Amino acid sequence: MTRLRPRWSLAAAATLFAIVSAALVYACREKPTEPDLFDASNAANRKHLTIDASASRANGTIASSRGGISCTVTYSGGTTATQSGICGKDYKTGMVLTLTAAPSGAATGAWTGCDQAVTENPLACQVTMNVARTVKITFSPPASSFPLTVAGGAGGSGMVSSSPAGINCTITGGSAGSSGCSATYGSGVSVTLTST
Repeated sequence: MTRLRPRWSLAAAATLFAIVSAALVYACREKPTEPDLFDASNAANRKHLTIDASASRANGTIASSRGGISCTVTYSGGTTATQSGICGKDYKTGMVLTLTAAPSGAATGAWTGCDQAVTENPLACQVTMNVARTVKITFSPPASSFPLTVAGGAGGSGMVSSSPAGINCTITGGSAGSSGCSATYGSGVSVTLTST
């Protein structure tokens, strides 16, 4: 039994190659895909949160309860602190998250641009991502002096004085007088109050 083998002419091979090439070009041409369309609509449902710590005069860190903010603030003198790590991120519209500041050493931290306070922690900042937001944290060196104020109470009367001097307060009927009931003392100063 004899097997017949088909013979291809050069013209037939060229025609077949042209057909296959055209099919591949058509199949591989760039066109929008479903995931790309999804990403475009998803981006419209996200809002950007920016943390600004440029006014800081001390070091600290900021972390978020959700979504991976992990920002380090470094102050090395000069007029602007530097930030490193993740200090801004896109969040789903409507997401509520809490940012928590951690000042280094005895430094302090103060937030601006947060939602109304919902926590007793002054180093926490709640943010609702309904619009793009910038919140500011300012890390400051420890205070060099502190105010001390004597207030009245109950219904008694008497005098309160301090050592070192500064407070000489008269309390009448549970109300502190309008002068001599407040003084400022340097950081680390031990103040003794005496009532009579």
